[in-house]
Amino acid sequence: LPPCYDPAMCYDMGLERDLDVVMVGYPYPERVSLVEAMKAAGLNVAAGLGPVYDEYRTLYNRAKIALVKSSNGDVTNRFFEGMAMGCCVLADPVADAPKLGLVDGVHYWPYRDTAGAVEAAKMLLQGHWQAIAENGKQIVGAHTWDARARQMLETLEMN
Repeated sequence: LPPCYDPAMCYDMGLERDLDVVMVGYPYPERVSLVEAMKAAGLNVAAGLGPVYDEYRTLYNRAKIALVKSSNGDVTNRFFEGMAMGCCVLADPVADAPKLGLVDGVHYWPYRDTAGAVEAAKMLLQGHWQAIAENGKQIVGAHTWDARARQMLETLEMN
């Protein structure tokens, strides 16, 4: 089953979005390069490995864009969590997205490389991020842990 999110933990708190971009996760070299490029472009970025639970949720709720760089080109928990917390998800190519009903440019914004991620972030911050974030919040409810458990039980009942 694909990753998902916990709606009791990840939700839009209605905070002021004073950060441009956030990325919490293991600092793989590709992620570090992305974050450094965003900062060099003058964007207000929060990134790191540390924040968890309430601190994690608050940080994402302060961000306009949730930057996602998967380690394997797949949909990650952060993808869904960012949507649930009201961020515009800016993600590297995600092969499984269409299978999950996620449309690039509608529910999230794709980038191909570091320069493209910076360019996309700047464009999104000019006012486009809100529509993508709202579309993501509308579709993400189908991707909770409970929904995944129901999928598993339904699959087992069919066999």
